[in-house]
Order: sequence, then structure tokens, then C-alpha cells
Amino acid sequence: MSGVAVFLIAIGCADIVRRLTNRVWPAVVAGPVVAFGTAALCGLWHLGDLFLVGIAAVAAVAWQLSCNHAERVGGRRQVAPLVLFGVVLAVLIALSRLGSPVAGPVKAWAGWAPLTGLGSADPTRIMLVAGVILLQLVTGNQLVRLLLGSVGSVKPVGEPQPSDRLKGGRLLGPMERLLILGLALAGQLAAATAVVAAKSIIRFPEINAQKARENGGIGIDDVTEYFLVGSFASWIVALGGLALTAAA
Repeated sequence: MSGVAVFLIAIGCADIVRRLTNRVWPAVVAGPVVAFGTAALCGLWHLGDLFLVGIAAVAAVAWQLSCNHAERVGGRRQVAPLVLFGVVLAVLIALSRLGSPVAGPVKAWAGWAPLTGLGSADPTRIMLVAGVILLQLVTGNQLVRLLLGSVGSVKPVGEPQPSDRLKGGRLLGPMERLLILGLALAGQLAAATAVVAAKSIIRFPEINAQKARENGGIGIDDVTEYFLVGSFASWIVALGGLALTAAA
């Protein structure tokens, strides 16, 4: 699963760069740089490793370009990045036997830092958890937004958005996903489900209190659909990441 870890870390870091700079080319460059830099830190230099890292690097570039295009044109085109992400992830999982276990500086560091409890942990799983954590941040928001756009819950640029009526979603989403992931990794899956229930209990009265704007074009049905689809998509990202860590 080392190739999956490299891919998640590469696109996670590249997406953060894109949001910080609001430009595409730094993120396009950051993806391959992070992919090969991570491979170097993990000692992934066998032929099979290089093949998987190459897939991850190319996919990171394609992800940035396809997401940028989808944001500009909107509509059905937002399905393409989702398909790309799913196909690349499936290919890397299917070919995971080609990759070597994580070694190099990462393995040395994990054994050198017993106070963190990492001495007995599998270095490959450590890197996969790092990639899954990065997935919950900007990349998770991007995946959710693409899904919302593909079903028409996100309006074209310049029009009123359902998200205008639900403040804080871009911040609450990563926080919620990280909390669910952290609780589940700690063996507290029941507590993670309580987070899901708490969000619904808190948000639904707020949604029900909303009234359709006379001239805004965004009614309560739009906001409810946006909330439901976005929430389920966000939970799937968190639980999908958890499944990857369990498979490591």
C-alpha cells in the first residue's frame, strides 16, 4: 500500500498549495515533487516502487488540471476528476504487491521515536495514515464539492449558492472528518457515530428555520439537498480513509 500512501500524500499537499496560492501551476509542480520526495524518504527505489510512484506523480498532475477545468466549466464535467481519483486509487490498490514496504529515513525515525508509540508500528501504515489524514483536509473538501457539482447542488459561478446559507462548511467538513477518523483509529467507532448524529441534530433546526429568499433563487429544498449530499459525501471520505488504513 506504499503507492497509495504516496498518491494520497502527493495530492493532499498539492491541493493545499493550490488553495493557498489560488494558482494551478504551483500545485501541478508540487504533486510530482512531493511524490518523489516521499518515495525518497520511504526508501521506495525498486523498479516496482518507481512504477507506482510514477503513476502517483502523473495522477497528481492530472488531478490538479482536471479539478481546475471542472471548477471553470462546472456541470457534468465535474464527474471526470471523481472518476480519475477512483480509477487511480483502484489501480494502485490492485498493483500494491509491486511496492516494497516503507523503509529508509521514515522507518529509522519510527524506530527512533519510541515516546510517540511508533516504534512497534508498521512504517507503511504510518505513511498511509499520514496520507489519509491529508485526504481529510482540502482534498476531502474538493471531492465533496465535485460530487455536489455533478448532481447540480452547486450553482454556476456568480449565482447564489446553497453554501451561502450554511456558513462554516469548508472548515467544519475537515474538522468533522478528522474527528471521525481519529475516534475510529482509537477504537471509538461508537463515539464517531455520535459526531454524525450531533451534526444532524444541530444543523437541521438551522435549516428548517431558513426561509427562501425572494430574489436569491435559493430555497430551503436546495439547502437541504446540499446539506444531505455534502454530509454523506464527507462521511464517505472519512470512512473510506479508515478502510484504507485498516487494509494496510
